[in-house]
Amino acid sequence: MARDGTLDMDRYAVKVGETLAGRYELRQVLSSGRCTLFIAHDRREARPVAVKVFDTAHVSPDDLRRYADRLAAGTTVSHPAVVIPRVQIAVSESPPFVVGEVLQG
Repeated sequence: MARDGTLDMDRYAVKVGETLAGRYELRQVLSSGRCTLFIAHDRREARPVAVKVFDTAHVSPDDLRRYADRLAAGTTVSHPAVVIPRVQIAVSESPPFVVGEVLQG
């Protein structure tokens, strides 16, 4: 993050305006760290989604496998505060990402 509080978009593998997997158009950065969380538009379902893009400089293949395992375990939970991903983690994509619903609040 720059000193003025804005995000330095040059450091990310993907940028606002790009489309992942021919489907998810990235529209806004919400947060960043070991991954970057975007609000995106799902072109197929014509609705907003959250897209978490992993920074492969900070996340290993083992980290991605563990994350995918946690997502799979989370699908057995039913609670309003639990976000279930819309698609499995796309580890074959570059960079790897996961798509979920957008929560308000």
